[in-house]
Amino acid sequence: MLDSDPQPTFHDTLREPEPATDAEADRIGREQNDLMESIIGTREKPKPPKPAPKPSPRPRAPRAVKPPPTPPKPPPDPIPAMKLPAFAARAVDAAKRVPESERYTDVKVWISDAFERFREAHPGATMAQFKARLGEANNQLLLTLSRMDMVGALSPADRIKDEASETTWGPGVFHFIRLPRES
Repeated sequence: MLDSDPQPTFHDTLREPEPATDAEADRIGREQNDLMESIIGTREKPKPPKPAPKPSPRPRAPRAVKPPPTPPKPPPDPIPAMKLPAFAARAVDAAKRVPESERYTDVKVWISDAFERFREAHPGATMAQFKARLGEANNQLLLTLSRMDMVGALSPADRIKDEASETTWGPGVFHFIRLPRES
């Protein structure tokens, strides 16, 4: 180009765009739509497919719940049904079966030890009923009860027996069944 030739201006360099093909126009349109939707968030999100309905479970018959086994009832206390002389004889017999090494003296047996021997023959017997009937038998002179006077002199093991054996009848407090002396 010569200096005398006028230089093209910017506007002269712009040309009219060539018409786009239909495929290009569709592509450009989709790109523009995608860009706009991502900017403003108007695109509908696809809904997740609905889960298939669960089959309804078959109704189950209620399970029978077994109650816990009831413990066997202890045998009834035989003491109230005994006639007082028979009770007194059995109580003295139970006291005689306590070994001499477990007695307080050769003729004094702790009431609690005698009760343990009595209960071996009469499993339903209770200590409270045994003590009450001992008091009645002592009142009727069918057996002899005695008390512990020197509690301070007892060993710890004998103090436990003293507390377990303590029987109150009327104004008296007793701890021993006194065995009759063998002649």
